[in-house]
Amino acid sequence: MQNRTDPSPCFRASDSFVSRRIGDEILLVPIRQHGAELHNIVRLNDVAAFIWERLDGSTSCTALTMAIVGHYLVDEAEAAADLAALLDQLRAIDAIEAV
Repeated sequence: MQNRTDPSPCFRASDSFVSRRIGDEILLVPIRQHGAELHNIVRLNDVAAFIWERLDGSTSCTALTMAIVGHYLVDEAEAAADLAALLDQLRAIDAIEAV
């Protein structure tokens, strides 16, 4: 949950994509283009799927970073860098929006 003293941003999935879990993978499918063009489907790896499932609009980037650290046993700097890179990629395709 967003902590009022935590200045880090929160993100949520945009209406431009739907996500579907197929087995152990999550696929992001664009819905605002001319149909769901197969070459625009995004396959999320394990870490990206972990993050995607937590982009609820109320979980801050700081909280997401700490969740990554706890789940994957990586250091905080690596988790923050991975999170920032994924968020940049998701923003570039309009899959997420800041809250």
